[in-house]
Amino acid sequence: MVITWRQFSGRCEWCGQLLSFLTCSARWRLLIRYGLYLAAVVALGAYLCLAVFAKSPQNAQSLLGIFGIVFVCFVLSQKPSKVNWHPVFWGFAIQICFAAITLQSEGGYKVFKWLGDCVIHLLSFSNVGSAFVLGANFATMGLLFEFAGVMIFFGSLIGLLIHYGIIGFLVVKGGHILSLAMDTRPVESLIAVANIFIGMSQAPLLVLPYLPTMSRSELGAMMTCGFASVSGDALAVFISYGAPANHMLIAAIISAPAALAIAKLLMPETGEVGLTMEENISSDVIGRDKSQNALSAASDGALIAVRLVSSAMVNMLAFVSLLSLIDATLAFFGERAGIHGLTFDTICGYLLFPLAYGMGAPYDDCSRVGSLIGLKLFATPVASYIALGKLVNNRKVLENYVNNGNGTWHWEGSDIILEASNTTLIYGVVSQKAEAISTYAMCGFSAFTAIGITLGALTSLCPPRKSEIIKLVIPAFLGGNMASFATGAVAGNYCTHLDSLDFKI
Repeated sequence: MVITWRQFSGRCEWCGQLLSFLTCSARWRLLIRYGLYLAAVVALGAYLCLAVFAKSPQNAQSLLGIFGIVFVCFVLSQKPSKVNWHPVFWGFAIQICFAAITLQSEGGYKVFKWLGDCVIHLLSFSNVGSAFVLGANFATMGLLFEFAGVMIFFGSLIGLLIHYGIIGFLVVKGGHILSLAMDTRPVESLIAVANIFIGMSQAPLLVLPYLPTMSRSELGAMMTCGFASVSGDALAVFISYGAPANHMLIAAIISAPAALAIAKLLMPETGEVGLTMEENISSDVIGRDKSQNALSAASDGALIAVRLVSSAMVNMLAFVSLLSLIDATLAFFGERAGIHGLTFDTICGYLLFPLAYGMGAPYDDCSRVGSLIGLKLFATPVASYIALGKLVNNRKVLENYVNNGNGTWHWEGSDIILEASNTTLIYGVVSQKAEAISTYAMCGFSAFTAIGITLGALTSLCPPRKSEIIKLVIPAFLGGNMASFATGAVAGNYCTHLDSLDFKI
């Protein structure tokens, strides 16, 4: 006769007490878990209603956008029935809370403003090396010469920080916090934090021994986090162009939990994951690159940056040229169909109009925000930030023109004509809220060119899993973009301090 555990425990007093304790503990854990869900929902709901929506009711538009992103990702999920909503809920909760601290509170905003100023001052040292190698007028010689020095200097600096274990320490501690809060695996949590500092082709090197044994969901999460973030040297380029450093830093940080949440929504865990092989991941990551010296680490970091410079510039040259050809072709056929001014920007503006509206952009600016996102997807983020910088500059010119009482102005298509000075502001202007949302939504290495970079990097690092990587790259690309859009929606929800954007042309 087979005796069940409950029948056996009934005959053994100690076993019965143990079963009662375990059952009671499980119930308490379940009660605490759902209690935290309820507390987080009530606290966030009360804060948003009293501190945000009461002052700006239109900001609720961004909140609807976040729910829309979650719904779309759930519909497109590979295994909707297997979705674990715990990391999804806490990923977005962490993102919204951190954004509130850094964008709504005066103290949090000042801290990141100070950090942004420190980064700008740090990047200024690259000008010395650029002037020495390229000449004093390097900044006027085109994008390649203007940004190469910044990327190489920052890449070298990242190499030194990795060598001395500083980035490893920050990544491990941040990964532990993220893993504890979201109940995600050590490898994927660590990679999400690592992508704040280094790029999608470098971050997998930190967990190279674990690539063959990672679960399919972990592999997809790693790729999603890579698409949702930008490397430190690419971030430096955006900042050197004039993108506000504090907002870039905030966007890089709050995209990490959102990327993990969306990855677990699109590619949920479907089986048991062995954690025994991940127990030593902390020491493995912190101990990397100790075999080489500091000069070698700095040189290797610079060489990696050179490859990134060449890749970014070649792709931008090719895709901007192709977009120009596409615009000319569309304009040619558009004129014959009676449609004037038909361009790729126009098409992207219409197609991505609902997305821009869901992120909280004012209705009149949605087509322009959609065009910027389309440019980021099909060209590079650098090209889209250049276009955004021109819109910001147009707004400042228009404000100065109006404030000085220079005369009247009017729209002519998508351009603005300043009648007194006979000046044309190409593509007109957008509101400061639309500028802010675009700044956050475009902060991700998720252009179509990045798919090839990801495939090349990961298949060379782990050839046995090539077929899996190829199958997961498109869902991960979608997830990375969705995470960036969620970041833009969160930024649109907190538009108190976002009127300080200062791009340079």
